[in-house]
Amino acid sequence: EKPPKPTLLMLFVMQLMGFVIVLLMCAAVASIAVNGTGPRREDVLSYTTGMAIFVIVFINAGIAAWTEHKAGGALEALSKMTQASIFVVRGGREVRVEVPTIVRGDIVVLGTGDVVPADCRLIEAEDIKVSEMVLTGEPDDVAKTCKLKAKREGEPAKLSPENMVFSGCSVTSGKGRGVVVATGMGTRIGRIARRGAAR
Repeated sequence: EKPPKPTLLMLFVMQLMGFVIVLLMCAAVASIAVNGTGPRREDVLSYTTGMAIFVIVFINAGIAAWTEHKAGGALEALSKMTQASIFVVRGGREVRVEVPTIVRGDIVVLGTGDVVPADCRLIEAEDIKVSEMVLTGEPDDVAKTCKLKAKREGEPAKLSPENMVFSGCSVTSGKGRGVVVATGMGTRIGRIARRGAAR
């Protein structure tokens, strides 16, 4: 069972509990206390520094909490785009695992109909094609290969997008295996979702 999603208020309070934030609030309290007991205690302007620190701290915490809240929603939406489990190679055997347990370095086994659970570099590919519509909006399937190619004759072969399959894309034909290089919000589609949430 999934733990309850933290509310915006909880995220705001968590931001206020950060070490740097606590130090700033202590500095604000100290500034107000010093001015409140000094010769300028009747001067309202003498409290400006302390109050300004409090205002900046609360605004910063609010923005950070809102960004984290939106990013959490984006991650939840991202998780709905992937299937619940997939085959990976562990201990020399193909075993079905829950997608959230996949980590970098895992070898994912892909076949027709699978949704790619993470960004992977292909190490085996047999006539594999994927739909990248969720990333690019292009309706045509994209052929993938595990073979590295040089951009120009005489140059060393380099990794290119056709050697990669990306999280959220679906395998439309063929099969292959890929090494996981990024998961969750670290994937290409995760970064897109995070940028969208930050707007």
